[in-house]
Amino acid sequence: MTTDWFKTVRVSWNGLQQISRDLARDASTWVFRGQKDSCWGLASSLERAGDLHGIAPATRAATEAMMIREFSRRLHHYAGYDTTAKDELLALMQHHGAPTRLVDFTYSPYIAAYFAFERAQSRPRESVAVWAVNTDILAKRIYRSWQEGPVYLEYQRTRNPESFAKLYMSESEPTNLVLSLSPTRLNERQSVQRGAFLCQGNIGASLASNFERFLTADVRASCVVKYVLPSKERDDALDQLDSMNVNRITLFPGLDGFAESFGPRMRYFNHLASRRVSRDSQPHHSQS
Repeated sequence: MTTDWFKTVRVSWNGLQQISRDLARDASTWVFRGQKDSCWGLASSLERAGDLHGIAPATRAATEAMMIREFSRRLHHYAGYDTTAKDELLALMQHHGAPTRLVDFTYSPYIAAYFAFERAQSRPRESVAVWAVNTDILAKRIYRSWQEGPVYLEYQRTRNPESFAKLYMSESEPTNLVLSLSPTRLNERQSVQRGAFLCQGNIGASLASNFERFLTADVRASCVVKYVLPSKERDDALDQLDSMNVNRITLFPGLDGFAESFGPRMRYFNHLASRRVSRDSQPHHSQS
């Protein structure tokens, strides 16, 4: 099924694994995002927070600028360094839970599937989603623009903060676009999760609207695909992903990730407990 700006494909867990292998052989670069409810759309945390708190779309850019300024001013209280680079500030804000225009993605479809299934309800009529976006198509589109193309190329080559600000945060009319973003400095979690971001140009409009205005109708469906999988496959998927070493322990290094891993692994511990109870209930024969 194809909507205005993305294609929906219903697949099984095994089907997604085959698609992942096929995409790995593709010459294009894809990024992925898992969501536990397939009914959810694709939106930035800034868009969701703005809707929740009734922030008018026309004032969201100014609101974002104030939040970045406040975060930059007080960053040194919480971190061992400071920075004024807006791309790095946005990545830090996103990582630590602030609403931003960035949307978390990963280069690994298996990590995306883990986040889709991890906290999903294993119910017959419910489903999860793994979004896939072809970032090469996005880049080719911006390179065709005589105005934004050279700026994006400069940013990709040098990670110049001024180029980032000019491309995404121009004080003139905002540009409707969606591009992949990888800041110069990645934290440990972003590295192990093979993290990437999508970043929209006009935060006065929705992410969906940016996609619709940035891409022509003939390429949208080949650029953005929403794979919908049945939630009832959760346990099998998580077991297989764990065998691939894709779990909370590896994706969230440290004590928090280790502690949080016990939730998804409760079935494993229940199995161990059942085996112990079964063993202990067996009659013991004393040797005569």
